[in-house]
Amino acid sequence: MTNSIYGTAGVSSPVSAYSAQSKPVRKDQPNKAAETVSKSDWKPVSGNSSLIPTEKAGYGTVVGDVQLSDKAKEYYSKLKEKFGGVDFILVSRDMKEQVEANASRYGNASRPIVLIDDEKIEKMANDPAYAKKYEGIIESSLGKLEAARNSLAASGASIKNFGMSVGEDGKTSFFAVLEKASDAANRIREKNLAKHRAEKADEKKKAEKEANAKRLEKKPDEEKDYVEFRSDSLEDLLDKVSKYAYENSENALFASEGIGNSIDFKG
Repeated sequence: MTNSIYGTAGVSSPVSAYSAQSKPVRKDQPNKAAETVSKSDWKPVSGNSSLIPTEKAGYGTVVGDVQLSDKAKEYYSKLKEKFGGVDFILVSRDMKEQVEANASRYGNASRPIVLIDDEKIEKMANDPAYAKKYEGIIESSLGKLEAARNSLAASGASIKNFGMSVGEDGKTSFFAVLEKASDAANRIREKNLAKHRAEKADEKKKAEKEANAKRLEKKPDEEKDYVEFRSDSLEDLLDKVSKYAYENSENALFASEGIGNSIDFKG
Protein backbone atom coordinates (compact mmCIF):
# COMPACT_ATOMS: atom_id res chain seq x y z
CA MET A 1 0.00 0.00 0.00
CA THR A 2 1.12 3.52 -0.49
CA ASN A 3 1.72 5.66 2.51
CA SER A 4 -1.13 8.11 2.03
CA ILE A 5 -1.31 11.59 3.48
CA TYR A 6 -4.50 13.56 3.18
CA GLY A 7 -5.29 17.19 3.71
CA THR A 8 -8.18 18.79 5.46
CA ALA A 9 -11.39 19.66 3.73
CA GLY A 10 -11.64 23.30 2.72
CA VAL A 11 -14.68 25.51 2.49
CA SER A 12 -14.48 28.61 0.36
CA SER A 13 -17.23 30.73 -1.09
CA PRO A 14 -17.80 30.06 -4.80
CA VAL A 15 -16.57 33.40 -6.11
CA SER A 16 -14.60 34.40 -9.18
CA ALA A 17 -11.25 32.61 -9.01
CA TYR A 18 -7.84 32.65 -10.69
CA SER A 19 -6.13 34.37 -7.80
CA ALA A 20 -4.52 31.01 -7.15
CA GLN A 21 -2.78 31.10 -10.51
CA SER A 22 0.31 33.08 -11.25
CA LYS A 23 -0.62 33.16 -14.94
CA PRO A 24 -4.24 33.07 -16.17
CA VAL A 25 -5.03 30.47 -18.81
CA ARG A 26 -5.89 32.17 -22.08
CA LYS A 27 -8.91 30.81 -23.90
CA ASP A 28 -6.97 30.62 -27.17
CA GLN A 29 -4.24 28.50 -25.64
CA PRO A 30 -4.45 24.82 -24.63
CA ASN A 31 -4.32 24.13 -20.91
CA LYS A 32 -1.35 21.79 -20.48
CA ALA A 33 -2.55 20.88 -16.98
CA ALA A 34 -5.56 19.19 -18.58
CA GLU A 35 -3.21 16.65 -20.12
CA THR A 36 -1.82 15.54 -16.77
CA VAL A 37 -4.92 15.80 -14.57
CA SER A 38 -7.67 13.17 -14.48
CA LYS A 39 -11.25 14.08 -13.62
CA SER A 40 -14.00 11.74 -12.42
CA ASP A 41 -17.23 11.68 -10.44
CA TRP A 42 -16.83 11.15 -6.69
CA LYS A 43 -19.15 9.36 -4.28
CA PRO A 44 -18.76 8.84 -0.51
CA VAL A 45 -18.35 5.35 0.92
CA SER A 46 -21.71 3.84 1.87
CA GLY A 47 -22.50 3.63 5.55
CA ASN A 48 -22.37 -0.19 5.75
CA SER A 49 -19.09 -0.55 3.87
CA SER A 50 -16.08 -2.35 5.35
CA LEU A 51 -14.07 0.71 4.29
CA ILE A 52 -15.65 2.83 7.05
CA PRO A 53 -13.08 3.53 9.84
CA THR A 54 -13.78 2.22 13.33
CA GLU A 55 -12.09 2.55 16.72
CA LYS A 56 -9.99 -0.27 18.19
CA ALA A 57 -8.56 -0.22 21.70
CA GLY A 58 -4.79 0.27 21.67
CA TYR A 59 -4.75 1.26 18.01
CA GLY A 60 -7.09 4.21 17.59
CA THR A 61 -8.85 4.66 14.25
CA VAL A 62 -8.57 1.62 12.01
CA VAL A 63 -9.89 0.05 8.82
CA GLY A 64 -10.02 -3.74 8.90
CA ASP A 65 -8.67 -6.18 11.49
CA VAL A 66 -5.29 -4.58 12.18
CA GLN A 67 -2.63 -6.48 14.11
CA LEU A 68 0.65 -5.12 15.50
CA SER A 69 3.39 -6.66 17.62
CA ASP A 70 4.08 -5.03 20.99
CA LYS A 71 7.17 -3.33 19.54
CA ALA A 72 5.18 -1.99 16.59
CA LYS A 73 2.39 -0.77 18.91
CA GLU A 74 4.93 1.19 20.92
CA TYR A 75 6.48 2.69 17.79
CA TYR A 76 3.07 3.58 16.36
CA SER A 77 2.12 5.35 19.58
CA LYS A 78 5.31 7.44 19.43
CA LEU A 79 4.75 8.19 15.74
CA LYS A 80 1.31 9.62 16.48
CA GLU A 81 2.76 11.71 19.32
CA LYS A 82 5.48 13.07 17.04
CA PHE A 83 2.92 14.24 14.49
CA GLY A 84 0.36 15.49 16.96
CA GLY A 85 -1.42 17.70 14.44
CA VAL A 86 -2.28 14.72 12.23
CA ASP A 87 -4.98 12.04 12.47
CA PHE A 88 -3.67 8.56 11.67
CA ILE A 89 -5.80 5.73 10.31
CA LEU A 90 -4.22 2.28 10.55
CA VAL A 91 -5.22 -0.12 7.76
CA SER A 92 -5.01 -3.92 7.83
CA ARG A 93 -2.88 -5.51 5.13
CA ASP A 94 -5.88 -7.29 3.59
CA MET A 95 -7.72 -3.97 3.19
CA LYS A 96 -4.87 -1.77 1.99
CA GLU A 97 -5.56 -2.08 -1.75
CA GLN A 98 -9.26 -1.26 -1.29
CA VAL A 99 -8.47 1.71 0.94
CA GLU A 100 -5.89 3.02 -1.49
CA ALA A 101 -8.37 2.79 -4.35
CA ASN A 102 -10.79 4.89 -2.28
CA ALA A 103 -8.17 7.22 -0.83
CA SER A 104 -10.06 10.48 -1.37
CA ARG A 105 -13.01 9.21 0.69
CA TYR A 106 -11.04 9.78 3.89
CA GLY A 107 -10.71 13.57 3.81
CA ASN A 108 -11.09 15.15 7.23
CA ALA A 109 -12.94 18.39 7.94
CA SER A 110 -10.34 19.84 10.29
CA ARG A 111 -6.95 18.06 10.23
CA PRO A 112 -4.64 16.23 7.83
CA ILE A 113 -4.95 12.44 7.77
CA VAL A 114 -2.29 9.78 7.29
CA LEU A 115 -3.46 6.37 6.07
CA ILE A 116 -0.84 3.74 6.78
CA ASP A 117 -1.00 -0.04 6.85
CA ASP A 118 0.02 -2.28 9.75
CA GLU A 119 2.62 -4.08 7.61
CA LYS A 120 4.46 -0.80 7.03
CA ILE A 121 4.33 0.09 10.74
CA GLU A 122 5.91 -3.28 11.59
CA LYS A 123 8.74 -2.60 9.15
CA MET A 124 9.25 0.96 10.45
CA ALA A 125 9.39 -0.34 14.03
CA ASN A 126 12.16 -2.78 13.12
CA ASP A 127 14.14 -0.76 10.59
CA PRO A 128 15.32 2.70 11.80
CA ALA A 129 16.50 3.73 8.31
CA TYR A 130 13.15 2.82 6.79
CA ALA A 131 11.34 4.65 9.59
CA LYS A 132 13.47 7.76 9.10
CA LYS A 133 12.72 7.77 5.40
CA TYR A 134 8.95 7.64 5.81
CA GLU A 135 8.80 9.98 8.75
CA GLY A 136 10.66 12.47 6.55
CA ILE A 137 8.14 11.93 3.76
CA ILE A 138 5.25 12.57 6.15
CA GLU A 139 6.86 15.75 7.43
CA SER A 140 7.63 17.18 3.99
CA SER A 141 4.22 16.18 2.67
CA LEU A 142 2.45 18.13 5.39
CA GLY A 143 4.28 21.25 4.20
CA LYS A 144 3.05 20.65 0.65
CA LEU A 145 -0.50 20.21 1.90
CA GLU A 146 -0.38 23.51 3.74
CA ALA A 147 0.69 25.27 0.54
CA ALA A 148 -2.06 23.45 -1.35
CA ARG A 149 -4.63 24.49 1.25
CA ASN A 150 -3.82 28.16 0.70
CA SER A 151 -3.95 27.87 -3.09
CA LEU A 152 -7.20 25.93 -3.10
CA ALA A 153 -8.84 28.43 -0.75
CA ALA A 154 -7.80 31.23 -3.12
CA SER A 155 -9.15 29.37 -6.15
CA GLY A 156 -12.76 30.04 -5.20
CA ALA A 157 -13.67 26.36 -5.67
CA SER A 158 -16.04 24.70 -3.22
CA ILE A 159 -13.59 22.11 -1.83
CA LYS A 160 -14.80 19.04 0.07
CA ASN A 161 -11.35 17.61 0.73
CA PHE A 162 -7.89 17.34 -0.74
CA GLY A 163 -4.68 15.47 -0.10
CA MET A 164 -1.86 13.36 -1.43
CA SER A 165 -0.59 9.80 -1.61
CA VAL A 166 3.03 8.74 -1.20
CA GLY A 167 4.13 5.48 -2.82
CA GLU A 168 6.72 2.98 -1.67
CA ASP A 169 9.32 4.75 -3.81
CA GLY A 170 8.43 8.16 -2.37
CA LYS A 171 6.52 9.27 -5.49
CA THR A 172 3.63 11.57 -4.68
CA SER A 173 0.23 12.08 -6.30
CA PHE A 174 -2.43 14.62 -5.39
CA PHE A 175 -6.20 14.86 -5.40
CA ALA A 176 -8.91 17.43 -4.74
CA VAL A 177 -12.64 16.72 -4.36
CA LEU A 178 -14.97 19.59 -5.29
CA GLU A 179 -18.69 20.03 -5.13
CA LYS A 180 -19.80 20.10 -8.74
CA ALA A 181 -20.38 23.60 -9.99
CA SER A 182 -23.90 22.65 -11.04
CA ASP A 183 -24.66 21.79 -7.44
CA ALA A 184 -22.78 24.60 -5.74
CA ALA A 185 -22.06 27.93 -7.39
CA ASN A 186 -24.36 27.44 -10.36
CA ARG A 187 -27.43 26.92 -8.21
CA ILE A 188 -27.00 30.39 -6.80
CA ARG A 189 -25.80 32.03 -9.97
CA GLU A 190 -28.45 30.49 -12.20
CA LYS A 191 -31.06 31.87 -9.82
CA ASN A 192 -29.48 35.30 -10.21
CA LEU A 193 -29.39 34.90 -13.98
CA ALA A 194 -33.03 33.83 -14.00
CA LYS A 195 -33.95 36.92 -12.03
CA HIS A 196 -32.00 39.14 -14.41
CA ARG A 197 -33.67 37.61 -17.47
CA ALA A 198 -37.08 37.87 -15.86
CA GLU A 199 -36.65 41.59 -15.28
CA LYS A 200 -36.31 42.08 -19.05
CA ALA A 201 -39.15 39.76 -19.99
CA ASP A 202 -42.89 40.26 -20.02
CA GLU A 203 -45.01 39.13 -17.08
CA LYS A 204 -45.62 35.67 -18.48
CA LYS A 205 -41.93 34.99 -19.11
CA LYS A 206 -41.05 36.49 -15.76
CA ALA A 207 -43.35 34.02 -14.03
CA GLU A 208 -41.71 31.15 -15.92
CA LYS A 209 -38.22 32.28 -14.93
CA GLU A 210 -39.22 32.58 -11.28
CA ALA A 211 -40.63 29.05 -11.42
CA ASN A 212 -37.35 27.81 -12.87
CA ALA A 213 -35.42 29.58 -10.13
CA LYS A 214 -37.46 27.82 -7.45
CA ARG A 215 -36.50 24.47 -8.93
CA LEU A 216 -32.85 25.36 -8.34
CA GLU A 217 -33.21 25.27 -4.56
CA LYS A 218 -30.26 23.81 -2.65
CA LYS A 219 -30.08 20.03 -2.43
CA PRO A 220 -29.52 18.32 0.91
CA ASP A 221 -25.89 17.23 1.52
CA GLU A 222 -26.56 13.58 0.77
CA GLU A 223 -27.79 14.52 -2.72
CA LYS A 224 -24.85 16.72 -3.66
CA ASP A 225 -22.64 15.65 -6.53
CA TYR A 226 -18.87 15.86 -6.42
CA VAL A 227 -16.03 15.72 -8.90
CA GLU A 228 -12.50 14.54 -8.17
CA PHE A 229 -9.30 15.79 -9.79
CA ARG A 230 -6.07 13.75 -9.57
CA SER A 231 -2.53 14.44 -10.75
CA ASP A 232 1.10 13.56 -10.09
CA SER A 233 1.80 17.30 -10.28
CA LEU A 234 0.53 19.58 -7.51
CA GLU A 235 0.97 22.63 -9.75
CA ASP A 236 -1.09 21.08 -12.55
CA LEU A 237 -3.79 20.03 -10.10
CA LEU A 238 -4.09 23.56 -8.69
CA ASP A 239 -4.16 25.02 -12.22
CA LYS A 240 -6.95 22.66 -13.24
CA VAL A 241 -9.02 23.32 -10.11
CA SER A 242 -8.57 27.08 -10.52
CA LYS A 243 -9.64 26.89 -14.17
CA TYR A 244 -12.70 24.82 -13.21
CA ALA A 245 -13.64 27.34 -10.52
CA TYR A 246 -13.15 30.29 -12.85
CA GLU A 247 -15.15 28.79 -15.71
CA ASN A 248 -18.06 28.29 -13.31
CA SER A 249 -17.68 31.60 -11.51
CA GLU A 250 -20.30 34.33 -11.48
CA ASN A 251 -18.27 36.51 -13.84
CA ALA A 252 -17.88 33.70 -16.38
CA LEU A 253 -21.56 32.75 -16.21
CA PHE A 254 -22.68 36.34 -16.62
CA ALA A 255 -20.24 36.83 -19.50
CA SER A 256 -21.71 33.79 -21.26
CA GLU A 257 -25.11 35.45 -21.03
CA GLY A 258 -23.79 38.77 -22.32
CA ILE A 259 -24.58 40.41 -19.00
CA GLY A 260 -22.37 43.30 -17.97
CA ASN A 261 -20.69 43.52 -21.38
CA SER A 262 -22.53 46.63 -22.56
CA ILE A 263 -23.87 49.85 -21.14
CA ASP A 264 -27.45 50.95 -21.65
CA PHE A 265 -27.33 54.74 -22.02
CA LYS A 266 -31.11 54.98 -22.29
CA GLY A 267 -31.46 54.73 -18.53
